[in-house]
Amino acid sequence: MNIQEHIEREIIELHEFFQQWYRGELPKTDEAFGRFSRVMAPDFQIILPGGHVLDRDAILDHVRKGHGEDRKVAGGFTIEIRNVRHRFTAGKIIVATYEEWHGDGDESRGRVSSVVFSTDDTKPNGLYWRHLHETWLENAE
Repeated sequence: MNIQEHIEREIIELHEFFQQWYRGELPKTDEAFGRFSRVMAPDFQIILPGGHVLDRDAILDHVRKGHGEDRKVAGGFTIEIRNVRHRFTAGKIIVATYEEWHGDGDESRGRVSSVVFSTDDTKPNGLYWRHLHETWLENAE
């Protein structure tokens, strides 16, 4: 597998976890949640589309509390990943971008994300999430 394939696979698999977690399709266990927690670096930060910055502990807490919250969305909650692009690699650091589209039955809303990974063979797909910056896309589909 080349680096582009590793990046795509990691981004898609992690967002499949989010979709299943928020729908309540995964058990609310540390083992299931580990797919997310074990790939977030200790110094991980996310900048949300509205500009709020969350550290690793805050985002883990936020996601953990969201278990099953979207099971009641009519038409089902979905996440679709598009346009994954490997931007550059410098040593063990990789930068990529992608679009993330959330659907809730009738509407979808997108965001574009820039992610900084570091390589780590002990992590799923060999990647460790270091930093994520999300920005709303203006036009919903």
